[in-house]
Amino acid sequence: IRRRKAAVKGMELRVNRGKASARITKMCTDQIELYDMDALLNEITDAVLYGWQPMELIWAPRNGAVLPVEVVGKPPEWFTFDANAKLRFRSRERPLEGEELAPRKFLLARQEATYVNPYGHADLSMCFWPTVFKRGGLKFWAKFTEKYGSPWLVGKTPRGTPEHQNNELLD
Repeated sequence: IRRRKAAVKGMELRVNRGKASARITKMCTDQIELYDMDALLNEITDAVLYGWQPMELIWAPRNGAVLPVEVVGKPPEWFTFDANAKLRFRSRERPLEGEELAPRKFLLARQEATYVNPYGHADLSMCFWPTVFKRGGLKFWAKFTEKYGSPWLVGKTPRGTPEHQNNELLD
């Protein structure tokens, strides 16, 4: 996980101008320099591990325009999806269906999400069940070998041995 995040952080970051004007390109470049990119990339790459990562945009006026000045990752358990695969906030009043979110207030990083599965595919989900089965299997084999793997003691006495000698052998 650390190697993957370090590789993403180590990549070159730039604004590709395309058909935008020089003024807009400069504004976008200045805006990106405003962000703490290490923290932002950490939040975004968590989507690979858990399948999805909601992030809140904090908007403020800057240089004559209203721009997102901060991107803050939020815990995924605070959110859910509706029947149309739209992100919704789970509140105390509506914990199951969630509340509608303001437009352009949240970004949603997802990995391999579909309409049927808006939560995406989490890489850590591929580790959970093998780990559970391995742990359970190791526990089973430890008990099994403790129970049946140790040698059995067999004590024999000849027929007609007095009862007190048999009890001493059992003790």
